[in-house]
Amino acid sequence: MNDADNLLEQLRINTAKIEQRIADLRQNKIADMRDMQRDVETLCQRIVKTAPESRPQLETEMTTMISRLDELEAELKLFHERKMAERDARWKS
Repeated sequence: MNDADNLLEQLRINTAKIEQRIADLRQNKIADMRDMQRDVETLCQRIVKTAPESRPQLETEMTTMISRLDELEAELKLFHERKMAERDARWKS
């Protein structure tokens, strides 16, 4: 497996982890994201350092991962809003 193939596989793995975090939040579960920022940053740094001719084959998966990160951000906001509404409802009762 060459470096581009390895990076492609890591992009897919990270995207799957992000999708799982989104699913957890939608089920009102607290998602463990302690390592996510580090993993994404490390992967992006590796992609920047890869040979320019290898980057186009990574572009689609990279775009997908970024899109899922945007979804995760939105889902985190919704999760927070739900938790605040639950807290407020408890205070009112």
